[in-house]
Amino acid sequence: MHRSGASGTQAPIVTADIDDPESLHLSIVRAIAAVDNTEPTDLSPLTEVIDPDALSAAIASASGTVRVSFQYCGYDITVTSTTVNVY
Repeated sequence: MHRSGASGTQAPIVTADIDDPESLHLSIVRAIAAVDNTEPTDLSPLTEVIDPDALSAAIASASGTVRVSFQYCGYDITVTSTTVNVY
C-alpha cells in the first residue's frame, strides 16, 4: 500500500517512534496493527520476512544514519534509528 503526499512523494501512513531497539519488532507489529485496525496477534509473524534480532542489532549498533526497508503484511516498512515508517 502506498499513499502519495501533496508533493508527489510518498508520505508515511503512520510513523512510530522507537523507544528501545530491543522492542523494535513490537513497534513494527503494533504500527501495522494500528493501520489495519486489528490485534497484533492477528498478523503473520514478523520473522517470516525479517530477522527481528538482526534488525534490532543493526539499529542499536549504528553510529550514523541507518535505514532498513522491507515489506510486511502488504506494507512497505522503513526503519531508521529513531522511527518506524509504514507506507
